[in-house]
Amino acid sequence: MPNMVWMPSALSALSDMHESHVQLLLQRSSVALFRNVEVANPVRYYAEYAWHRLPTPRYEGRSLSTNELAVFDADHAFVRRRVNYLTAFVHGAEAVLESGQLRRKLISTRYTAGLPLLDPAAIADFRDAMLQYRDAVQAAGLTTE
Repeated sequence: MPNMVWMPSALSALSDMHESHVQLLLQRSSVALFRNVEVANPVRYYAEYAWHRLPTPRYEGRSLSTNELAVFDADHAFVRRRVNYLTAFVHGAEAVLESGQLRRKLISTRYTAGLPLLDPAAIADFRDAMLQYRDAVQAAGLTTE
């Protein structure tokens, strides 16, 4: 599952600046924490694909001490919630492909407003990719205890 950093909005803008010190620090930390994590076989393809699409962050500069970071384990309930988001997106994409609109909020206001504006072929491709990924997560047994 993608990793996320929680930070005050005043700092988050610093992480959005391409190759800023903050962004590079977070990228280096993400690689140190997650690049070599063993991933279940049904989702390994997706993890490797994602890592190969990301540029390797420059390694000069400060780094965070990864053994001093607050992290949490993604338990089965956490993964189930993420799978539910994927399912909601798939259903929302299907609604847009059928009617051209969403009748209720889909995950966030940006998704709700933006999804109907996209090219239907792109929506269908992304829906199919998210459906395959969701099924791989479920096949890996990451949603059951």
